[in-house]
Amino acid sequence: MKRSGRLFEYASLYGMTLRKGLAKGFVLSIFFFLASAPLVGWAGSSEEVNGRYCYTYGDEETPAQGKKKALAKARERAVENHQVFISSKTSIENFQLKEDLIQSVSAGMLKNVTIQEETEEGRILCVRIVAQIEPSLMQAEIERRLEQRELNNELMTLLDTPVNGAVGGERPGLKIWLNKSDGFYREGDNLIVYVQSEQDMYLKLDYFQADGKVVHLVPNFFRGQAFIKKDKTYDFGGPNSPEQFVISGPFGDETIEALTSTQPFTKELQSQERVSEGKAYVKILKQGLERQTRGITVITGATASLHTRSREEVEHLKILDIQGN
Repeated sequence: MKRSGRLFEYASLYGMTLRKGLAKGFVLSIFFFLASAPLVGWAGSSEEVNGRYCYTYGDEETPAQGKKKALAKARERAVENHQVFISSKTSIENFQLKEDLIQSVSAGMLKNVTIQEETEEGRILCVRIVAQIEPSLMQAEIERRLEQRELNNELMTLLDTPVNGAVGGERPGLKIWLNKSDGFYREGDNLIVYVQSEQDMYLKLDYFQADGKVVHLVPNFFRGQAFIKKDKTYDFGGPNSPEQFVISGPFGDETIEALTSTQPFTKELQSQERVSEGKAYVKILKQGLERQTRGITVITGATASLHTRSREEVEHLKILDIQGN
């Protein structure tokens, strides 16, 4: 099964991996690998962009380091100066989203970057560049990031409302965390998800990815209800797990959503697909939670957020000494 920028490879021996999963309590019954891919393809007509930046390097920096920073910022200015980005500013209200877009596009979409002018006066280094960019690809990346942010907001709103409004007395605690405490992942990193509940519960775990898709870890078509024991830590993607997650493009904000229930999840919440479209699935999730919580069922929800970056963007951030790279 292929989707934009990622490849899912399923092990053919479902029975063997399923038996391994059952022996461990609950784990995903299918090996899952995210193959590496570039941020976007490069096709279509390109346009010329220009950017200029002056950087004053400090006592602990060399002129070479100062030049690298001036060049990196000039690339960002080139992206900001293009009409596609200028016309999209009204839609990009979130400051962090704007910065992420500038950094990812300047690192991954500018082609044939040439230094047109370079001056040095004391500690002030100025660089002007000219480069090529495909406007339609930049527009598509902006739209994808905006849709991704909107989907994450819808998910957070959904979990805040029906889950917190569930009946049945006090809700047992649920913890979900990742193998990187800061939540920043670079291309090629391994992702491990940990889950722990204060009571014996049924678990539902979904992975909302940057391309707008959601991967159903449990339950799904190949793996039925997952029952977890209280105070026991379960992991997805660990060294001894059948499933492995390797970060690849497209990149951006992603969310792992966990739900636990005192009763088995209804059919609406047991996806018959391995991967779904995020927007459509959030609607199904809302309807399913409403039905699930009509009785005495106790529902608890928790999420873990991560931000993924390409190798090029990580290198760009390193040059600029930006944290979280």
